[in-house]
This record gives sequence, structure tokens and C-alpha cells, in this order.
Amino acid sequence: MKHILPVALGALLFTLAGCQTVPRDQVYSDDFRATYLTDVCKAEDVICDWDQISQVVSLRTDTKEATTLIDSNLVLIGEEQIQLDEPLRLKHGRIITTDEFRRKVIGELKKDAPTLVEKVQTVLVPKPKPVEPVITGNFRVRKLREVILDAGHGGKDPGAIGYAKSQEKDIVLDITNRLARMLEDNGIKVHMTRNDDTFISLQDRSAIASKTKADAFVSIHANASKQRGVSGVEVFSLRHLTPTEMNDIKRTKNRKIMMDHLAASRTDPNLDALVDEMMFAHKQGESFQLAQRIGEDMARSLKIRMRGTKTAGFYVLRNTLIPAVLVEVGFVTNPKEERLLQSSRYREKIARSIANTLIDYSKGK
Repeated sequence: MKHILPVALGALLFTLAGCQTVPRDQVYSDDFRATYLTDVCKAEDVICDWDQISQVVSLRTDTKEATTLIDSNLVLIGEEQIQLDEPLRLKHGRIITTDEFRRKVIGELKKDAPTLVEKVQTVLVPKPKPVEPVITGNFRVRKLREVILDAGHGGKDPGAIGYAKSQEKDIVLDITNRLARMLEDNGIKVHMTRNDDTFISLQDRSAIASKTKADAFVSIHANASKQRGVSGVEVFSLRHLTPTEMNDIKRTKNRKIMMDHLAASRTDPNLDALVDEMMFAHKQGESFQLAQRIGEDMARSLKIRMRGTKTAGFYVLRNTLIPAVLVEVGFVTNPKEERLLQSSRYREKIARSIANTLIDYSKGK
């Protein structure tokens, strides 16, 4: 599968309008020079389309096509990935771009054509403050406005059971409820898959994520091992999926729910497939970064062993379409760690560590 750029899910508009765009409120500093993309495309005889639902920008010539996303640093031309220092942005309802984009993207599209036209209108475009800084590679942190918190197990499913008979479902529910309050106190809207001792199926947990406008899915669990001495925190993000897994019936159903939620009137299977690929690439990149931060911050603040940021195909990671992580807060099968996890004070520390990470991460810290 192509590695394609992140997708923004906030634009709930309904027309394919070329490169005409809708204004946004933004905060800027440090001006730089840029040009309107429509002017560049017209001058270079490049066809430009912008889908207001998915935020996907497509540029086409007779022989090549480029795909990118507003505010993304990644452009795809065929199988080739092009990294940008400055992505496409919006100013006064129009898409603006820089000389770098003209050289790297338009230049590649017109590689065998005459020299680039230089006489196009330039405008002074403010450069954003680092609210959405590039953290590594192709991905940008965006503000977390809504988060889904998933307390593992529940009801008839106790999860892991410790040597002192503590049950995973109770430990993680308490931590998750504390975490929810902390995030809400900081202006982040929280959806919970469960807030009491209720059994929620894996299918229902992932379906909840598809029906909201949440920016991330965080699942809280406690670990278990046959070896009593094993301890520490592990955080998982999604591994690469096979084509069969990508088209799994449950994942396809959740994708349809999300697409319908975004724009019920749109029926373009090709665009849906493209958006799905972009969402998956975004999910993998953001999920790994978030998992890494949560694990490192927990290990440091709780003074426990960090067992690593790992990838897995857990159901709630595989069948949610937004960035998702699964946090194993400790081992109930380790007597010392079980005693800690039974402590209200320690659970508060766990919740505070995860909350601080999510809050700082959303601010680009």
C-alpha cells in the first residue's frame, strides 16, 4: 500500500470546488513569501482539484499526478514521496504555496515540459506558530480536541488477575476515570467506551470511535506474565496491516460509519479509498509518536521500567480509524507492581502522567 499523508477530518463541506477554499481562523508569526496555488497551476497548465471533505489536493498533468493535504509536509507523486519544509496552507480562502513547492512538486510534474513560469503573483503569508510542529518524518501534531478513552475488559471479563486477586478491569477503570476528569479539566472533550463495570465488546469499542469526531483513541490495560519478575510499562501502536486486514469486514464497516458521519451525501468510492489510505498512514505515524511519548513519560515520572514502544494488531488498534494506542500500565502478576496498582495514589500518578503527555502532545511540546 502507498504511504500517503495524513488526513484532516474537520471540514464538513460538500462540494468538489477545484482550488477554491474556505477561510479558516489562524494565528501566525514570522512572514514568508508565497504564491497562490491557483496562479501557479494556471501558469503551468496543471489541473488542480481540492476536496473540501477530505482536504485532499490533487494536481494533474497529462502524464503525472501529485496528491497532498493542506498542512501536510508530505506529497505523493506516483510511488515517490516528496518531503516539504512548508506545506500548502490557506490564506483568505485560497490555497497558498511556496517556491519550494513549485520546484519540488510542480517541477516534477512538469519535468519534461518547458521551464517553470516565474511571473506569478506573490503574497506575504504569515508563518504559523509551532502549534502543529513537525515532530519527525511526515507527521504533524494537531490539537487534541476530543479523545476516546477505553478502559479494557469489564463486566463478565475481568482481564488479568494478580496474585493478590486484583482484577485488571477494576484497576484500569479507576485510572481511566481519573484520566477523563484531568483531560476534561483542561478543555479536552472525552468519550468513554465504559465508565462503570460493564462488558463492552471489542466491536462496540471500535464502533464508538467511528461515530465521534475524536482525534485519538487511548486504551488502558494492565499486563500479565507467567514470570512473576516481569515488570514495567509497555505501549502499543498499530503494526502494518496486510491487504486482507485492511479490508476486514469490521474495519470496512467502521470506515463507512465514519465517512457517513463526515458527509452523508458523498458517494465517491475512489475518493473514499484514497482517504482511507491517508487516514491509515496518518494513524500509523501519529500512533507511534504518541505511544513513544506516553511510555517514556510514564517510565520517567513513575520511575518504572520502560519495556518499549511496540506494534501489534490488537482489535481496538486495527479497527479504529483514528490514531490509537494501547497502554499497559504495569503487571498485576508482579507482586510489587500489583501492590502499586492497588494504590489509589499510584493510580492517580499514572493518570496524571498520561494526561500530561496528551496535553503537552496536543500543544506540540
